[in-house]
Amino acid sequence: MFLEIKMEKTLLRFYLRSALFLCGATAMVVLIFYIPLYQSRRKFAEERFQNAVTLKAMSVDYTIGSLVSGVRALTSRSVIRGALADYQRGELDYESLRAFTEPKYRDGVAVLSHLVWVGRFLPDARPLVSFGDPPGPPQIDPEVRPREGERVALLQIGERTLLEVTEPLIQEGVLLGFDKALFDICFSLENPPPEIRRFKLFPKGGGPIEGNAERYDKSFSLPLKSWPLELLGSMNRNYLRETEKKTLGSILLYFALLFILVGLLLYATQYRFVRTLIKKLSQQLENRELLIREMQHRIKNNINGVVSFLSIQQAGSEDEACLLYTSDAADEEDSVDLGGRRI
Repeated sequence: MFLEIKMEKTLLRFYLRSALFLCGATAMVVLIFYIPLYQSRRKFAEERFQNAVTLKAMSVDYTIGSLVSGVRALTSRSVIRGALADYQRGELDYESLRAFTEPKYRDGVAVLSHLVWVGRFLPDARPLVSFGDPPGPPQIDPEVRPREGERVALLQIGERTLLEVTEPLIQEGVLLGFDKALFDICFSLENPPPEIRRFKLFPKGGGPIEGNAERYDKSFSLPLKSWPLELLGSMNRNYLRETEKKTLGSILLYFALLFILVGLLLYATQYRFVRTLIKKLSQQLENRELLIREMQHRIKNNINGVVSFLSIQQAGSEDEACLLYTSDAADEEDSVDLGGRRI
């Protein structure tokens, strides 16, 4: 009985140690692997997100520069500047200037890509020639005209965001006119990388233009280098979820490997030790039972010898008192033998 209780206690201690090992391994995985790895991967995802916005800002900056260069090319022909100068001096009337400008202007406009509408205006904002389908009447304020380089702005017309480029025609410090063009800038914001849900352009320092203002869980804006605009990128939530799933998958893999390692260590140390101990205890228990059976056998033989001796004494005696005593003694020996067998 004592050995059985000792074996049970040994097994209980073994299971308790195994549970403590597993709890410690789980805590170690969480503290050493999950938290730092999750934070590092999230930081890496945010850095990739910001790098994607930076690269797109450089691309959009270059694209706008190409569009502006196309509009600037319309004003670079000296023969057109000469006609505008003649008009300023009164040597050429409006209709003649328009008839002269229209075919040459059409040839220059034909090479512009993503163009919605373009027009040339005189210094007093009087329209000279235009091409394309304007989404609305162009808003030209004659008191506010570009005189010192191009002007780039964003226009929100319905659901469309257009880039407005205004290029002055200046010769010897005199404003001869200006060109105004509208481009569909959305093409430069299409096909975002996996980290980005969508891109938005808005005026620098002004926030997203009206109609496009949205709230994002994670966003990053960057001003364009050459133009008074900012690019806003919103992070793709699915990308963050995929990052979290990859982190969790890595952690589960690490935990499985650590679990296998701990299991091997337990088997190599605790389990083998407990198994050896149980084997020794079982052997001791078998030896004890064998000893008890041998003792019972010897006791039984001794009792049988005593009973036989009493029977002989009883058979050879005629004294009633002696017969009574030997009979009682034989009965007591039988009772002891019966009790020993039951035990």
